[in-house]
Amino acid sequence: MFKNLRNKKAFTLIELLAVVLIIGIFAAVAYPNYRVFKENASIAEALENIEQVRAKQEYFLTFNGSYTEDFNVLDLDISGSIDEPEVFETDNFSYELYSNYVTAIRLNSIGYKITLTSYTNPLVSCSCPVTSVTCTKVCNSFDSILSN
Repeated sequence: MFKNLRNKKAFTLIELLAVVLIIGIFAAVAYPNYRVFKENASIAEALENIEQVRAKQEYFLTFNGSYTEDFNVLDLDISGSIDEPEVFETDNFSYELYSNYVTAIRLNSIGYKITLTSYTNPLVSCSCPVTSVTCTKVCNSFDSILSN
C-alpha cells in the first residue's frame, strides 16, 4: 500500500515552497523598479502636456498680444476635462493655467508639482508641497528625466 505512494510522481512541499520563495524574491526586486518606471512615464506625460500648453500660449500671444488663462481657447490635444477655465484634469495630473506659467499637480499620494515658470524662456522645476521620501525621490530623478 505504501509502496504505490512513494512511486507517485509529484512535487514535494519543500520544492513548492522553494518555487514560491524564488517568485517572491523576483517580485520584491521588480516592484520598486516598476513603480519608478511608471512614475517616470507619468512625468514624461506631464512634460509633454506642459510643452503643448507652452506652444499654444506662444501661438495665442502672437495673434492676441497676451497670454490666456483659459484652457478652452488653447485648443489642446490632451484627453481630460476642463473643470474651470484655468483648471484642466487628466487621469494623472491637474493642470493650472496662469498668465505667465503653468503647473501640473500629481493626483496621487506622492503629490509633487511640476511648474513651467515662463512661456518665453521655459524653465521646468519639480517641487514637493508636502515633504515625503517618495516625492523627494521623484523630484531628485526629475533632472535625469528632463535630459532624456
